[in-house]
Amino acid sequence: MPYLHYAQIATFHLLGTGLLQDRLLSVLFSLLTLPLLFFPTQRLFDTPTALLATLLWGLSHANFLYNRLALMTLGGAFFLSLGWALWVEGLLAAERGRGGVWMGLSGLVLGAVYGVRGLGALVWGVPLGVLGWTRRWRLLGWWSGGFLASLLFYLLWWYLPHAKQIQHMNRYYLNHQLLPHSLWALRENILVNLFGHHRGIAPYLFLHLPVETLLVLLLSAALLIKKERWFQAPQTDGLAFLFGWLTVFVLFCIISSYAPSRYYVLFYPALAVLAAVALQRFPLVFRTVATHRPSRSLLTGYVGFQIGRLLNLPGRFEDGIPFLLGLCCGGLAFLLMPPPKLLTQPSLNMLRALCIGVWIFFQIAWTTDWLTHLSYTQKQTSLQLASMLPKNSVLFGDAAPGLCLFNRFVNVPVLPGLCNDRDPLAHYRSHPRYLALLDGRRNLQWWRRRYPTIFQQKPLLHCKVVGFGVVVYAVPTSIE
Repeated sequence: MPYLHYAQIATFHLLGTGLLQDRLLSVLFSLLTLPLLFFPTQRLFDTPTALLATLLWGLSHANFLYNRLALMTLGGAFFLSLGWALWVEGLLAAERGRGGVWMGLSGLVLGAVYGVRGLGALVWGVPLGVLGWTRRWRLLGWWSGGFLASLLFYLLWWYLPHAKQIQHMNRYYLNHQLLPHSLWALRENILVNLFGHHRGIAPYLFLHLPVETLLVLLLSAALLIKKERWFQAPQTDGLAFLFGWLTVFVLFCIISSYAPSRYYVLFYPALAVLAAVALQRFPLVFRTVATHRPSRSLLTGYVGFQIGRLLNLPGRFEDGIPFLLGLCCGGLAFLLMPPPKLLTQPSLNMLRALCIGVWIFFQIAWTTDWLTHLSYTQKQTSLQLASMLPKNSVLFGDAAPGLCLFNRFVNVPVLPGLCNDRDPLAHYRSHPRYLALLDGRRNLQWWRRRYPTIFQQKPLLHCKVVGFGVVVYAVPTSIE
């Protein structure tokens, strides 16, 4: 990701090289995203909605706990938010007969997101689709021009000079990580992500972001079943962009074989703005869904399933209980109308306040859980190795970079099929060599097949580091 790479180089030149400086860059990207949510939302809707969106993004534990991890995802979320902000400005300026330049800048920025976080390219079809559907051909031309200029620059400056390496890397991630290898694997991915018990996007969102998720589901259902017009044209187009942004990432995470929760940060800005819109118009949104029998039944049933999944104990009809609770909730919601008092304005305002209270509770609970379980195993293990091994040691393997953050050892990351996997131990023969591997992972089996004699000895170190098992083996001098 070249743009992020050069941003890191600039940061290291200014502040020195280190993990703290890299994390500061992620924090900076996250902080800069806040005004990119507030001002466009304020311009498109109103100040209360903008404040809600900014708070839902900025104070969400699922977002700010990732800020300190020096991830590409925070930079990607910033560029996506900037592209959306410019797009909104283009829509509003178009009402006055202008807007082309803003749209061109939006296309330029959204094209550049690929150079920060490759997954950001999933959003490319959204503005094209919205502008094409609404027949805003002039704005579409401006946006496409900026987008193509951005891609052309990336192609000439970065892709063509490094095409072989980029293609090799893309093949690895697509074939080994992201794409399901069969229809059966695709089916399993969908089931796990929608109805999984321990992992998957739906379980994660309902466990960490239940209020935002439910609000967006309510807003989606209400907009599909409403008969009157709730929003003006620019607002409708802005919402369409946000829904498209959210939808493409959720669909990707559902079908992908590898979509860890850090990927979700890429769509959190869209989730926050949509949840804020739903919360600001909560009485209207809730009343619309509550009086529509099919939508009420489906949403209540799925929420009942998720609650049953959270309450279910392993080994006690692990799948049966959640599905049974979901069917019961959905059936009751289909048969019974909500009491009229629940749909009055005071009751709905109280329910909205309850949503805010539940959101605050979840943020406090998860942040407290994080604080009470803080550990420094990575730093401690790195310093322990510094005291155990010779100063000129070289560590090979997938765990090597993480174990060399707080010592001066050379590390050689080895990922079979991606990098440094052709006779890796042939290098640094004059140095003491060690394997640092994640225990029980596929890469460990690759090393066992290639160098079985290494594993005939006891490991020098076998411990948990940030929740993962790590083993360190000495490489005998006889191995070449």
